[in-house]
Amino acid sequence: MARMKIILLILLVLAQSSVCLYAQVTLSVQSADSINTLAKAFQKTGNESYMKGDGEQAIRAFIQAYDLYLQNNNTKAGAICLHSIAFAYDELLHDDKQALNYTGKSIAIHRDIGDTLEMANMYKYAGMLKGRLGMYSAAKADIDMAINLFRQKEYAPGVAVSMFDLALVYIGEKKPDSAIYYLERAKEYWVAVDNPGRIFNLNNVYMDVLYSAKETMKCRAIINENEEIMGKAKIFFRDKLDFYSKAAKYSFKEPGYNSGRYASLYTQLSDSLNKQGIE
Repeated sequence: MARMKIILLILLVLAQSSVCLYAQVTLSVQSADSINTLAKAFQKTGNESYMKGDGEQAIRAFIQAYDLYLQNNNTKAGAICLHSIAFAYDELLHDDKQALNYTGKSIAIHRDIGDTLEMANMYKYAGMLKGRLGMYSAAKADIDMAINLFRQKEYAPGVAVSMFDLALVYIGEKKPDSAIYYLERAKEYWVAVDNPGRIFNLNNVYMDVLYSAKETMKCRAIINENEEIMGKAKIFFRDKLDFYSKAAKYSFKEPGYNSGRYASLYTQLSDSLNKQGIE
């Protein structure tokens, strides 16, 4: 027992110090609780590496956690590690194909264990990735599947988020009318539940579509709405930067509208963040 604890302690230290060594001595750890603890340690290392922006390190740690969870028959936790691997490939390494590969693996596990909500989440994500890859028909089919699964569980937020992702697919396909339809359906829900953050982010995308459809007056109304939201809700700085950039870009001649103001606000916020070491 003492030997097992020493081995486990060494492995935990290695994992938590971000040294991704998957030592063969893990075979000596027989306790299910010990295996689960070690898996969590590697998962924690993966999360920390992800937050630091080290995609390759994060993926190595998540794979080790995944293997241990499966060794312990904890398939649901293993599937969550696959989610994390997909996100790391997507957001840090910008490899949509690998992200889609691991998303598909997670969907298979969620289907086997009957986890409908997580399966819906990953179908939605797969659809978004396929849309980026130009696989528009397959993307829409996956997101439709997600919407159906969310509706089975009467989970309205999932339906709204899926409709937003469906709009993104139509944007990629250069079908602004369909994109506008699904953005409006998603927005109806977030307005009904009074979620200003979601409305603000959706509006940032909405501006792109309205401008491409030459709906400049509607675009102006969306800019005004986001101004009002910033006055009463805390908005993440990246979303503010996105808004200032687009508000300046989509300027048009109208009394009281000054695109230079938004360009100045973008510069001020960007410079402030740079001084704080925030990229």
